[in-house]
Amino acid sequence: MTIQHLRFNLSAQVTALLPVAQVTEVLDLDVAQVTPIPQMAPWVLGVFNWRGEIVWAMDLSYGLGLPPLPPGAHYLTVLAQHRGQRLGLVVQAVEDMAWCAPEELKPLIPTLFPAVLSQVAQGHWLTPEGAALVVLDGEMLLDREFWQTLTA
Repeated sequence: MTIQHLRFNLSAQVTALLPVAQVTEVLDLDVAQVTPIPQMAPWVLGVFNWRGEIVWAMDLSYGLGLPPLPPGAHYLTVLAQHRGQRLGLVVQAVEDMAWCAPEELKPLIPTLFPAVLSQVAQGHWLTPEGAALVVLDGEMLLDREFWQTLTA
């Protein structure tokens, strides 16, 4: 059984997939719409209002151990949800959709990726063109307790 995923860039070198079932919307969110919250982890950009609901916005790349988003560039926010919990995952670019089967996933090579990214990845999937895409575990990625362990 293949599962549809949203493909987006975490960095210039890392492209990731997130199951579409956990994606609510892709927002073109202006940084001015995000209210910073003092004394938060450096990857937490702040909060924003989405249809009357307050949603945390985070620099997903930086949170997963990759370089932070460059300042002043244009970003997109993947609004993701799991069990009613929403999180704004700010990424460099959203590409398209990809279909992959869980049985086609290969384990991540630990020396190629930060340990934090390896904790929330189900593995990697090779496209027909040979590109390796990191398949994220949406449930773990959206688990508040996971992020709290990183800041403890």
